[in-house]
Amino acid sequence: MTTAVPDLSSLMFGPRDSLSDRELRAVYDASSTRELRQGLNERMPGLPWSGIWGHIRACLPHLFQIPATEILAAAWEKHALLREAADEAKHPPGEILVVPMHKRAFTVTHHPRVELFFEGVKLDELEFDLDLELLFETLEVIVQGGRAIEARPGRCQGKATLALQGHRILSRRIGSVQWPGRIPLGQGIPLRDAAATETTSAGPPPFTVTPTASPQLPPVRTKSHRLRTFVFILLLAATSVYVGAGFDQWAPKLEGFWSHELAPALKRLLR
Repeated sequence: MTTAVPDLSSLMFGPRDSLSDRELRAVYDASSTRELRQGLNERMPGLPWSGIWGHIRACLPHLFQIPATEILAAAWEKHALLREAADEAKHPPGEILVVPMHKRAFTVTHHPRVELFFEGVKLDELEFDLDLELLFETLEVIVQGGRAIEARPGRCQGKATLALQGHRILSRRIGSVQWPGRIPLGQGIPLRDAAATETTSAGPPPFTVTPTASPQLPPVRTKSHRLRTFVFILLLAATSVYVGAGFDQWAPKLEGFWSHELAPALKRLLR
């Protein structure tokens, strides 16, 4: 049976593949979530927060369904042994090298995020901080032409920490995980560029994930919408009163309808 390439979700959450109710509550209670809620309420009063939170909650599992090889690429591309293997002065483009990297730990930080849109306009986002550390018992990386073209990992263990602007959501030890024996890396991970820029790099770039279907907020009726609706209703009411009564009776009936029905309704709408 072929072993699948682990993704972030399986490494962090195990078989459940998602945040627990307690961890979801931690996201809900985080200060950045409260700030997002307050900011949206100030910019667009009337947006139902329960619907917005439902969109956020639905997107969270998709943030971590990423092959772990894509995450580790940020660490592998800067490793000294791999940079040396990518040196064209020592190794011509046609040469294939097997670089052993057994018993080595890799630490990577990524920033997956959920973006909130309304009618195509981005309103805000929640950005997470994910620290992942993996120690491989055995690992070989195949290098050719300055690129890592294949990985041959064995078992690994480590730990994962997920936070939301300093508010810790989870901290989990990763038990022994078996990887497939061979993992092709597509077009390969470029190593030469990483070697040239390492002295000025601030660390591995963030691996940003935006859900393919970003949460679209439900339609909202603003005060201007409600006012236009009110005027339309007023015109209908005036027409119905005029048609149902003689012209000499129209004005007093409309005045009474305004005083007792429409004026209080307008005040409620514009609160």
